[in-house]
Amino acid sequence: MRPFHLASLLVALPLAACTDKAGDTGGFIDPGLVDEDGDGLDLNTESELGTDPTLADTDGDGWSDGEEVDLGTDPLNRFSWDYGSGRWPDFSAEAEAAGVAGTAWDTDEVFPDFTATDQFEQEIHLYQFYGYVILIDFSAGWCGPCRDVAEGAEEWWEEYREDGFLIIHAIIDNNFGTGNVSETFIQGWAEQYDLEFPVVMAGNDTEPNDAYLELYNSGVNEGYIPFMILLDQDMTLVRAYSGSGLESSISRKVENLLGL
Repeated sequence: MRPFHLASLLVALPLAACTDKAGDTGGFIDPGLVDEDGDGLDLNTESELGTDPTLADTDGDGWSDGEEVDLGTDPLNRFSWDYGSGRWPDFSAEAEAAGVAGTAWDTDEVFPDFTATDQFEQEIHLYQFYGYVILIDFSAGWCGPCRDVAEGAEEWWEEYREDGFLIIHAIIDNNFGTGNVSETFIQGWAEQYDLEFPVVMAGNDTEPNDAYLELYNSGVNEGYIPFMILLDQDMTLVRAYSGSGLESSISRKVENLLGL
């Protein structure tokens, strides 16, 4: 009879994880449980979700895939993010890579970028929302029709937001017709109408106000408010609107631009 060698048995055994009663794997790690990109999701979970296991933020919206799972948003949809948090997505690098640079203030022209202060007292840039269909609504506190628009704006936006639609309220004046807009005023506007999209200061000495005046000088803006401009995904000014009660007309154009 040939002698029995323990080494022969070890070679013949398959390389599998063995656990004791305490669950000790003896140092073996299941490859499917590895978090390669550090987003808080293991490879098995990434496979189930369809996210990129080598990229922490698959959709590039600024939230890691793990954060989106925790928040209940879609890590595969760049338009699904933590609404109302004041932490906006930023696709300005994509706009730069695409060579987007507006120089004109007219329809069918690429709209220039601007910087503004939002209701969270932080600075945002128009081009960080590159890839969205954007409605910029220039309104004032003393304007009744502007407030009529604001009343239904959140519900209107929610209908299309995860398809890539964004509203920005640019407040050009407070309640007193002075052209002064404070952070407190836009915060109150956002709170009063439960707005989770950006509300920015566009009063005197701000870049949004400069844009409003440039649109007036070009003839696109006839001087009425609410005054709204619709930008397509490439920041081209598609159409301008004045007055309230235009949601249905604008929605049809939005749906067309979104391919709905």
